[in-house]
Amino acid sequence: MPKWSELIEFLDERCTILSSSTNDVKETPIKKANDRNKVSVHQTGHDVIKCSWGGSCRKCKQKHSTLLHLDQTPSVASVSAHTATVSNRALMATVKILIQNSGGENQELRALLDPGADVSFISEDATQLLGLKKVRTHTEISGVGGSQAGTAKYIVQFELRSKLEEIFSMQVNAYVLPKITCLLPKNEVKFSEFDHLKHVTLADPSFFTPGCIDVLLGADVFYDVLRDGRLTGKEG
Repeated sequence: MPKWSELIEFLDERCTILSSSTNDVKETPIKKANDRNKVSVHQTGHDVIKCSWGGSCRKCKQKHSTLLHLDQTPSVASVSAHTATVSNRALMATVKILIQNSGGENQELRALLDPGADVSFISEDATQLLGLKKVRTHTEISGVGGSQAGTAKYIVQFELRSKLEEIFSMQVNAYVLPKITCLLPKNEVKFSEFDHLKHVTLADPSFFTPGCIDVLLGADVFYDVLRDGRLTGKEG
């Protein structure tokens, strides 16, 4: 263990040597480089390819100091989508909605009401049809039991309007998926089986006919679009 006086003497000598050095070192700020094989450091022209340092980054194992590591992996969120199998006899709650397109015109789309989903979704075709502005994201979609159901790369925002109540409107954030679900219902259903609905104004008058689902409205908006009251028909 060196004495304090010896350490001070050593440092003085090092300072003298460095002060008399004739090397012209131009300092430049650290810059983010797109090329991982060429990361600029303190001295101009010091590239990883030419560097004689034998170490590597402890995070990515590339040939640069750990202090220069740049995290480029986007943050990953996770949401749950209700993807339970629908039987041939089951009827899901569907509704016809209006969404304003990029030209300011209202476009009629068909939506599925699903309180089992954490958030809302919209199909890629509907997004293109409406001309909605897409914002990049990286959100993993999990289904029933935590199974992986896909990844949403974009999220959009739109104004949802009702076909039945002109004063109703609300902003919805929806993740973009290639496809929401299969045709619903899977098979044609006889409307005569729903006598208790004959004199009711329906949100989806063609609920008994198989059709495409453009939007899924999840728990984030489900109770805002649902009316109070319930009509129950006969069993079966």
